[in-house]
Amino acid sequence: SVKATIDRYKKAHACGSTSGVPLIEVNAQQYYQQEAAKLRHQIQMLQSTNKHLVGDSVGNLSLKELKQLESRLEKGIAKIRARK
Repeated sequence: SVKATIDRYKKAHACGSTSGVPLIEVNAQQYYQQEAAKLRHQIQMLQSTNKHLVGDSVGNLSLKELKQLESRLEKGIAKIRARK
């Protein structure tokens, strides 16, 4: 009797919905979906930055962004020259 109650309790807390999918799996799936969205956004930002560094798509940058890009490029050139 007590064992049956404990088993029902475990099943109730392991299942997040009536579909029988454990709550842990649902949470993990949501977590991975959020992480995938964050990584997609980060990839887009890196691609955009890369385009700016090689000189593409700089026409729509603000003056502040252009100055930041210029300083990043100058620092990169200085590092390359220091290695030689």
